[in-house]
Amino acid sequence: QAWSSGESCGLGCTMAVCVKGNNVYASSFALLMSVVAWCLGIAAFGKVAEAFGSMGSGTILRDSAFRAVIHLSLSMILNIVSFMAICCSTFHFEQAMKFDVVHSLTSSTAFCVLRIAAFTTFLVQLACSSLMLVGMSSVLTLDFICHMGSTVQFHAQEVIWEIGNFTLTGRDPFDPYHTGNLGETKAADTRFVSVASMMQHLSLERFCPYSENVGAQLFIFWSSGIASLVSQALMAIALNGEKERISVHEEHEEARGVAGMV
Repeated sequence: QAWSSGESCGLGCTMAVCVKGNNVYASSFALLMSVVAWCLGIAAFGKVAEAFGSMGSGTILRDSAFRAVIHLSLSMILNIVSFMAICCSTFHFEQAMKFDVVHSLTSSTAFCVLRIAAFTTFLVQLACSSLMLVGMSSVLTLDFICHMGSTVQFHAQEVIWEIGNFTLTGRDPFDPYHTGNLGETKAADTRFVSVASMMQHLSLERFCPYSENVGAQLFIFWSSGIASLVSQALMAIALNGEKERISVHEEHEEARGVAGMV
């Protein structure tokens, strides 16, 4: 029986060390990915913002790209704080633990708050990445038209103007039978990215000069969002594991305190 309890204690200690190591590894990898995502997003933002801005003031894609860069920055800052908290909790830096801020940051409550924040940034980044994917698809489609010559560009621009005029006024001067229905058109439009607003301000003559070699930059910018998405998921997992580990220690300390009082 003594051998069995000793074996179980050794197994428990090994598992505890494994959990501690996994939290540190996951958080460090998440921090690395968020830094890489931020660098990629900043590097590609200029070209992407020009391409989205040249699509006209009706599209929200340029503003969304700017918000995505801000979110990448906030996610990286959150991951830095979370990584430092996990390291302080795991390696017990005695000099740092003398400060009340560090002591509070390594509590189970703090890890719970950080976990919620990491999961929230994960959801926000999921929406941003989806929006960037829509923007990338729109820009690459227009870029394909731009490379097909002036004749195709002229006819495509005519269609764009027809759609823009109809969604703005509800009338099509080239449709004598008035087969279009403005109500149904508005109902079919998406609130996520309004096709009507985009068509009302889109000019291929203005857009095409900015479309040169924009595909690679768009892919880099979208990849930065995916990297940030994965990093926030990893950080949330690491924070959850550290929160559970610290909760066990806090429960043992409370139990000792109650036993000592008795």
